[in-house]
Amino acid sequence: MEKSKKKIIILAITGGLSGMLICFIMSMLTSGSGEEDISVARNIFYYVISFLHGAICMGTVVIYEIEHWSIARCTITHFIITLTSFYLLGFLQEWLVFGSLSFWIITVCFIVAYIIIWLINYIRFKRMIKSMNKDLEKMKKSV
Repeated sequence: MEKSKKKIIILAITGGLSGMLICFIMSMLTSGSGEEDISVARNIFYYVISFLHGAICMGTVVIYEIEHWSIARCTITHFIITLTSFYLLGFLQEWLVFGSLSFWIITVCFIVAYIIIWLINYIRFKRMIKSMNKDLEKMKKSV
């Protein structure tokens, strides 16, 4: 159990720092857009929320290590956690206005991005399992 806690913390910090980096990049890309200056406190708030976005998304990846759960249950659980946190944190950052057209567009983009990331990981793990099975077959033949 101690190993899992350590992994959650490492993944959450990595994800949080990635979220902050994305926030920094986005703020640099949009800083010359003519918007009013944002206060230091508001900037800090955005970085904290961005850290939480990344930390939740990455930290909850350990759900996939629950061996007695099916891959579908792990995926659905992770999706619900990340989508819920996305909605809550997006509302706090004033990105989302529930029920508006932009809310639905952002929701569809989130779902599409989630599916793409899931498919990439699925293909990657499928290849890894195939390679491991080949190695096992070689070991069986050599014994």
